[in-house]
Amino acid sequence: MKRMDRMITVLLVALVVAVLSITAIIIFNRNTYKTPIKKLYEAINEKNVDKLANSYHNCLSKNEAFKTELESQIAPIKNYNFKYEYSIKTARLLSKKELEEYKNNYKYVCKTDVEKAYEVEVSQTTIVNNEKSTDNKKILVGFIDGKWYLIK
Repeated sequence: MKRMDRMITVLLVALVVAVLSITAIIIFNRNTYKTPIKKLYEAINEKNVDKLANSYHNCLSKNEAFKTELESQIAPIKNYNFKYEYSIKTARLLSKKELEEYKNNYKYVCKTDVEKAYEVEVSQTTIVNNEKSTDNKKILVGFIDGKWYLIK
């Protein structure tokens, strides 16, 4: 009987650890409007076109013409040693009227719908040879098919 009690205790402890681990993974890896912005800056810092493409919806990221366009945007910086740091300053939910332009584009190109979108103001710092230059940039992110993506 004692052996059975120990086994049940071990199984309960394992179950609690598993539930806590899954909860932590969900909390720390959840997809929010900040997720595609993080992917964007990681991709630029790594100069990785595939990672950059993956910050957009699948209908764009798997499109070779779109990837070629992204490659041409990253090409000028490939040979330079720099790093971007960023912080999100503000996020403004787009009105239905503002969102309509992006909804129509995604309905046509991707056959899907942008459910909501934010205009996110980011403070971006470029670091080259220990010299820093900071400016602000606006990035649009949209909620599409249950996930957040860059939309412009």
